[in-house]
Amino acid sequence: MCSLRAASWSFLACLILAQCTNMDTSAGVDASTGGDGACVPSLSEPCAVPHIMVITSSGALKSPAKQTVVASGSQDLELTVTNTGTAPLLIKQLLFDYVAPVPESTSAFACLGSDGVMPCAQIKWPEIAPSGQPGTTSVKLAIRYVQQADAYERHAELRIVTNTPGALSEFRVDFTGKTGAPKLQVEDVLDLGFVKAPATAGQALTIHNVGDGALIVSAIDASALSKAFLLTIGANAIPAGALIPLNPPLSVAPGQLVDVMVIDKAADDLPHDGDLILQTNDPSLGADGGPGWKRVHVKVNEGPACVKAIPSEIVFGGTKVGNAVKQQLVLKSCGSVDVHVTSVAVIDAAPVGVFALQLQPLPLTIGVNAQVSVHVTYTPTTTPKTDAAGSPIPDAANFIVQFAEPAVPTVKVPCSGFGVP
Repeated sequence: MCSLRAASWSFLACLILAQCTNMDTSAGVDASTGGDGACVPSLSEPCAVPHIMVITSSGALKSPAKQTVVASGSQDLELTVTNTGTAPLLIKQLLFDYVAPVPESTSAFACLGSDGVMPCAQIKWPEIAPSGQPGTTSVKLAIRYVQQADAYERHAELRIVTNTPGALSEFRVDFTGKTGAPKLQVEDVLDLGFVKAPATAGQALTIHNVGDGALIVSAIDASALSKAFLLTIGANAIPAGALIPLNPPLSVAPGQLVDVMVIDKAADDLPHDGDLILQTNDPSLGADGGPGWKRVHVKVNEGPACVKAIPSEIVFGGTKVGNAVKQQLVLKSCGSVDVHVTSVAVIDAAPVGVFALQLQPLPLTIGVNAQVSVHVTYTPTTTPKTDAAGSPIPDAANFIVQFAEPAVPTVKVPCSGFGVP
């Protein structure tokens, strides 16, 4: 029995030795091709294989990856597909799945080529050569997320099917679009200036959403305001003096403005005032009697000279580095006499030079119930640093407007923005 077992092991060893010897001499190299066409590696020469790597601005992703997108307006997340292997990489399929939770005029998620126009499904992807070898060594695509004016969270999935062996043959990235939080910006005091009876004059109450989620105004409580005032909401003129439910609610997209006109019919030349309460979904509000409530004091025929800035703060948000974007700052007279602008300056700018002003030559006169426009330009030069929570630290400045009239206080308008790639 022992002799038979020893003979069997010797025979098997000979077979293995014969196959190894035949592989080394017939192929002329240490790696050969198996009967099914697959590479058979050896210890001295492994097979050449492709290997996919997907890179974003924050680094390489590991499949399956998860990406959360919070945007104001439209944001493109750029992905670069490279080959870290030793053989050409083929994109066999690029699949992008997104189902909208509600009907959308513009799709919240889209997969586009590097030009930002052609859908990924229509692109014929080139063969990706290993780094350092001739040919195309990377391809780019963009996942576009467009903020929607609702509170739904959205999900999309990107699947890149390649000839990478093993588990990475299908590289998957899951995207979540966050609605963000709305943030109301509105003046605390709406001054209609001086309105001489029997004239009728109005002033826009500008509702500005500076957050990154849809702002919903469900009602305006005007019960504390005299019925001599009217509120114009859309095409409807509604007398004050009562709670005004809004059906449908007033929806303000991130970064957008909506005006509600407050009109005084001027029954006399006496001062009149009262409060409006905006009932919104802004989670940061609650000091004015209820969650999301914001109180605005309305007055007319109070004070001889007055100027207000619209908006009271300028927020550029994310702006592409090197691009110049412009917003309008309106200086509006809210008094009963002309005022004269003597200087407009940018102070406390960090970094210096990214904010600029364009306006008419000074001194500048603003007549009663008139207004002038100042164009504010922002040109970011670098991407921002981040704080401990990972949020960008914005560029910032203050615009200072001074007047010849001692009774008119200096107007200070904060401004902010940050550069994005």
